[in-house]
Amino acid sequence: NVTMENGVQVVRMKEIASGYSPNKFTIKKGVPVKWVIDAQAPYSCASSLVVSSLKIQKTLKAGENVIEFTPKETGKIPFSCSMGMYTGAFTVVDDLSAGQAGNSSVDAANTTTTQGVASAAAGTCGSGGSGSTGGGCGGCGGGGKAVIPAEGKVETTPVADSAKTDEQLIKTAYTLNDDIQPNTFTVKVGQPVKFVVDVKENGQGCMSTVALPGLSDDVYQLIAGKKIEIAFTPTKKGVYQITCAMGVPRGTITVE
Repeated sequence: NVTMENGVQVVRMKEIASGYSPNKFTIKKGVPVKWVIDAQAPYSCASSLVVSSLKIQKTLKAGENVIEFTPKETGKIPFSCSMGMYTGAFTVVDDLSAGQAGNSSVDAANTTTTQGVASAAAGTCGSGGSGSTGGGCGGCGGGGKAVIPAEGKVETTPVADSAKTDEQLIKTAYTLNDDIQPNTFTVKVGQPVKFVVDVKENGQGCMSTVALPGLSDDVYQLIAGKKIEIAFTPTKKGVYQITCAMGVPRGTITVE
């Protein structure tokens, strides 16, 4: 899964619900790398990818994602999900021997461990997220609290272009103790929406991310002092969940 194409090392990896496959690669120092990631589970924890040594933090979208870098030193370049549950690494060498060329593998011990953790987390999260009143769970940092609906207001923001439809603005705030408040909104179909989260404290665990599956492909980190703005235009009526990256419900947006 490592090939040399036009002077660039092309690394191919899949992001799946149980982590990364393959998750270990050998690459050459000083040669540009094009890391192509096929994200098959965009709402799992593994979709939040962190490469600390390269100062990269990327939310993987469904399908192909590309990260480019040039390794400057020999050694290890580790990567993981934001929770550290799923891991992998690049081994940077001076020269690739014939046996090392294109070398990639899956760490069996890591796979077993992370799959076990994922299964345990999924079981815990499933009990919290399966019912309409289910909420966060201990495994995802939600503390086992049920989600109590708290209706939020919808503001209309006029746009300068008279040919465009006014934007619907819905606001919430995040704290560790109360999660997002308010957490229940109703908007109109076919009209642009901006969902703003005022993050008061850093999130923890899986619940340190927020996503709107079915309305937006992006997953966002909850970082204290930052405001998250998610813009979308709902095209279908229905009830959409506000979740963490692993899909644990924390609120709803009803499109009428």
